[in-house]
Amino acid sequence: MKKAILTFIGLFMLGLGFSYAHAIWIETSAQGQKGTAQEVKVYFGEFGTEEISQTSEWFADLSQFELQLLAPDGNTTTLPFKDGKDHFFASFTPEQEGLYKVVLHKIASEVYYGYKLDYMAAAHVQVGSSSSDFSQQLLPITLQPQTGSYITGKPIDLSVLVNQELKGDKEITVISPNTWTKKLYTNDQSSTRFTPLWPGKYLIETTLTDKNKGTFNGKEYTVDYHCHTYVLEVK
Repeated sequence: MKKAILTFIGLFMLGLGFSYAHAIWIETSAQGQKGTAQEVKVYFGEFGTEEISQTSEWFADLSQFELQLLAPDGNTTTLPFKDGKDHFFASFTPEQEGLYKVVLHKIASEVYYGYKLDYMAAAHVQVGSSSSDFSQQLLPITLQPQTGSYITGKPIDLSVLVNQELKGDKEITVISPNTWTKKLYTNDQSSTRFTPLWPGKYLIETTLTDKNKGTFNGKEYTVDYHCHTYVLEVK
């Protein structure tokens, strides 16, 4: 009986942990200027509670990620980054007008309690007034906003792409600057929306789980866990 109770508690805590699982996210200004350096920061932790992990404490080899920059003309470059103690930072200088996309994709080398962890993060930087193209993607899962500017009290439309295709019936979690959290679900047109009530940074998180068993780096996993994050700033 005691063993059964302990097992139940362990499973409960594991489920609770993944309900509020750590995530990787990118922060940068949504607006950039041609010829001016744009700073990019990468964090790991709990966005809603501001529990930021020190870079030396990142799980497994998560800190060995690749940060890519997709320019408006379609060219992709890798951004070198440095350690900032509680984050990693990089920069780039826009040379053309249009929409820049900064993306990160990292699969943890270790299986965590049967979970294979696949982290993705993205950020958009608009330079100048050229029309924005959100269509070209570099990640298996992408959260696609309809605009690049967000204002308190005005609805924000979102959609989810999986392997370049719009998908319905996907769960999106919105975490506000004051930790208020809301669950959204895309319709059959892969569309959903929410209205921000406060100014500040919002984390938009999409998670997908595949319960097909497999082996990764010599260890068995029972859940293939994918997490995509996107930070938008509301004025």
